[in-house]
Amino acid sequence: MRSACLSVLLLMVLTVASEALPPPPPTLLTCAVNAAIPPTLRSEGLAELTGDVVLVCTGSAPEGGVTADLNLFLNTTITSRLLGGASEALVLINEPAPGTQVLGVNVFEGTVSSNKVTFTGIPFAPVSSGTGITQVLRITNVRANTNALGPPTPIVPVIGSVSVVNQTAPVQLTTPSQTVAFIQLALGFSIECADPGKPVQLHFTELFQTAFKVQGGTDQNMPGTIYNTESGFTPLPVIPGVGTADSGTELRAHLTGIPPGVQISVPASLTQGSLTVVAVQPPGGGLVPVVAGAADIVYEVTAASPLLIDELTVPVAVTNLPLGGAFVRGTLAPISAEVTASATAPIPRFDDLGPEFPFGVSCAGAPALSPWALATLTLALLGIGMVVARRSSRAEARHKSS
Repeated sequence: MRSACLSVLLLMVLTVASEALPPPPPTLLTCAVNAAIPPTLRSEGLAELTGDVVLVCTGSAPEGGVTADLNLFLNTTITSRLLGGASEALVLINEPAPGTQVLGVNVFEGTVSSNKVTFTGIPFAPVSSGTGITQVLRITNVRANTNALGPPTPIVPVIGSVSVVNQTAPVQLTTPSQTVAFIQLALGFSIECADPGKPVQLHFTELFQTAFKVQGGTDQNMPGTIYNTESGFTPLPVIPGVGTADSGTELRAHLTGIPPGVQISVPASLTQGSLTVVAVQPPGGGLVPVVAGAADIVYEVTAASPLLIDELTVPVAVTNLPLGGAFVRGTLAPISAEVTASATAPIPRFDDLGPEFPFGVSCAGAPALSPWALATLTLALLGIGMVVARRSSRAEARHKSS
């Protein structure tokens, strides 16, 4: 009888104690958000490729895994190419090797809306979950309208912010906001005066080492690799339209006010140092079509160095020099008015920026220089002045000592 009472009493104590204990903690994943080294992007650009954003998720998860929708916001419009209902912006799971990159398994396409791209049903933890989980999610192929951020003063950051919604188990983010790029003016342009019988010299200079890029192809399939081309990450097996650019960087001179009867011609290709370009307007070089006094000269970059400042001088043969009332504007190209995500707009694409300068002006007058060229000349003159002043000071000191 006494033992039965003790058993009942012990059962009551255990029941009360168990009710007083707090519930077990929920399973939890923590994802540290990091950005790759932020690239420098062109402030003239409308579809510039930002740096990747990487989430490293660790912790525990319930059996069956954890799925969630992943959002990336930029402080400007996202302009990744549209592909049906999705886009070329991707999430890669656990850095899949080329040949194993399968859509819907370890590669997921995003949906673009204004400054947001959303990836739906992303596996933050594997199906066979538990403790000690590590899952890597890489967001890539996000292009941005950097021109909308205004003139760089001198550089402006592109900020990416990550959020997680509709998760099937708790997911916590650390450092969800990251700098994914900086923007900077990319092109310096100047023109020399013109002498009869000699070509007019157009000068294009990149203002940072990676402003001029080749097109790139469908072999850029190693996650996290920086290729320094206009194309982004291109999965293998290939997903048509994902990551591929339509051309290399193009250098454009837009001419206006060309008098009737004046003929203009340019070379088919040019190589200067590590930079090689080919004429796309006119195709293959030669005579430049002039319509209503206007003409375009366009060269595409087919070789460039990501480590050097590349420069290009285009000799333009012009009849009947000097010209009166003609002007030229140097820009990056292709030119486009499309400032949002598009299925058909070219990649890369640029705003029609740049001041106009007199074209075909006689060398008897002042040379037409761009602000970049004037700044370079000013710095050179200042440097010469400092050297002269330093040498004069040393000479005076030696005179006094003697």
